[in-house]
Amino acid sequence: MKSKFNQSNIKLAIVSAIVVGSAGISTASYATTSIDGDMTVQTTVETGCTVTAPTLTFANYTGLEITGTANITSNCTNGGLVVITLDDGSYPDTGDEATNPNRQMWIGSGEEEADFISYNIYTDSNKGTEWGTGADNDVHVSGTGSNETTAVTAVIPAGETSKAGTYTDTVKVTLTY
Repeated sequence: MKSKFNQSNIKLAIVSAIVVGSAGISTASYATTSIDGDMTVQTTVETGCTVTAPTLTFANYTGLEITGTANITSNCTNGGLVVITLDDGSYPDTGDEATNPNRQMWIGSGEEEADFISYNIYTDSNKGTEWGTGADNDVHVSGTGSNETTAVTAVIPAGETSKAGTYTDTVKVTLTY
């Protein structure tokens, strides 16, 4: 027995197979999956500072105790913890540099006692704590991101027997953070 194939049935079968096959392929190729991840973003803000230290000028000395003042201006990063230290100057006399430095100004020539004039620097206007170079008598400042002033009070004691003239010293201001 011979089977008769109808050409139109064969064409219909081929077209149907193509349509069903392509529909299956296109459906599978568009399936999606999504996943999430977090990205950390980070930086560190370091403490940075600027400092301005003006000249501290005393009035003319006449043998009586005299006081002079000035303001150190610092500008440190907001939240930065800063320590302001003053050294014992260019012409220190013997003494405990850390807690009681014996600072001196010099007339610019000579090495006799009369060529120097003693003075002290204090951390407060009441002259309660001498500003030394040790941790116990430094000044601590918290940065605000704006200019902060720190008062400096200095005293030349009564009874200095220095020569007539102009005396100077240089004290280094250090900010440690």
